[in-house]
Amino acid sequence: MNIDYTSRDYLAFKELLIQKLKEKMPEYTDTSETDAGIVIIEALANGLDILSLYADICANDVLLPTTQSRRIATLIARCLGYKPYNQTGSVYKQVFVLSEPQLNDYVIPKGTALRSQDDTGVVTQYYETVEDLVIPAGALGNEKDEDDEYLYTTLICSGETIYQDVIGSSNGNPLQSFKLSYTNVLVDSIEVYVNEGNGDEAWTMVDTFFDCSPTDKVYMVLVDEFDVCTIQFGNGLHGKIPTAFANGICANYAVGGGEASNVSAGVINTLESGIPFVEATFNLPVIVRGHDKEPLESIRYNASAAYRAKDRLVTFQDYEDLLRIRFYDFLDIRAMKDINDIMLVHLFYKMRDGYTFDSDLASAVATYIGDRSMIGTSYDISQYTAETINLSITLYYDKNYDVDMMKYQIQEYLESVTFSDENMSFGNTIIKSDLEAEIKSAVEGIYSCRISSPASDIIMPSQGNNILELGTITFTTIQL
Repeated sequence: MNIDYTSRDYLAFKELLIQKLKEKMPEYTDTSETDAGIVIIEALANGLDILSLYADICANDVLLPTTQSRRIATLIARCLGYKPYNQTGSVYKQVFVLSEPQLNDYVIPKGTALRSQDDTGVVTQYYETVEDLVIPAGALGNEKDEDDEYLYTTLICSGETIYQDVIGSSNGNPLQSFKLSYTNVLVDSIEVYVNEGNGDEAWTMVDTFFDCSPTDKVYMVLVDEFDVCTIQFGNGLHGKIPTAFANGICANYAVGGGEASNVSAGVINTLESGIPFVEATFNLPVIVRGHDKEPLESIRYNASAAYRAKDRLVTFQDYEDLLRIRFYDFLDIRAMKDINDIMLVHLFYKMRDGYTFDSDLASAVATYIGDRSMIGTSYDISQYTAETINLSITLYYDKNYDVDMMKYQIQEYLESVTFSDENMSFGNTIIKSDLEAEIKSAVEGIYSCRISSPASDIIMPSQGNNILELGTITFTTIQL
């Protein structure tokens, strides 16, 4: 019998069921929607359609390239030896200024809550001090040394701490999961406590249960695409099952962070609640930048790349993948061979916005490469070369539209989309006909858009370590 495995929606199921009905009962001729038998068939077809959807979801979720769930992708990635990165918080030095010097040392306690000012035009961000700050007797707190550095500062980290969030009760079953009450959790801040009848006991976070014994008091953390954070326990063979106890599982953690927590100096200047004698407070430039969680598409690529490279640097692709995976600072890496020395690797980097290639990063890269590269190989590393592209654009436009506004919109589109950091990296090219169509679609009022310069139909970097960068735009406008 020929089976059409693509007929898996409501209409297809209904048609197949009616055909089967006619085969089994030729005398059944009333197939109108008002017939009771057809109503039953439609209900069955609807149920089969839903089951078919569930079957597709299950089939897709068992494979990394097809899953649509970040939580499942994280589990698969960990099986391949890759740990996707989660949202992190930014770190600053904070200065507190007293209204008058005190006779004794004045302490700003750990956990003091601050926030960014409300008139910045962005969502208010929250921060907490991570250590006590002691302002000596007789000082105001804003004194500086001979190098113009503040003498009395304390570290603050983005996020608000949630204490004793009761997330559930163990029932003694394997692989229990519990969701935290808040989203946008900073995973590194999570502390899980389990009460098995003898009081709260801190358990340990692990990346995998594979190497855990039945008595190891451990848990895993998974974050889905909706920023919901789930705590998962072991199955009794790999990782202990929490003993059943009412409301015995709770957690402390911080929420916030991400790219939004990266603010300018002086913006974090408001106390959540007043502190006696504190007249002002402000932050210095960022020390550690916060970043968002790894998106699903990145997990798919990076997990496969990490598994292929197996933590060793042999091919040029290994260098590009592992350095980009290991160091978040790099947006992209290009590895190229030397013309004369086959054991010399030339590395070119493009940094993420806000990150710099400083001496600390250079030292960390050297250590990482030294531990994983083949004996006898060497490398050098430098920034990419920007290859400027100057565009000459001829516009045929509707007379009812403001041509200056159209020019501005085209400039904005090219800068924020076509030549943006995310879209333009090593090896990226531009097909002129596609770009012309994109501009025409993005900006209303254009009849025709033609790029006369550069002359080539495909705009590409002249060398492998170059990245295209937008230069000047010259417009020729023709009103129709």
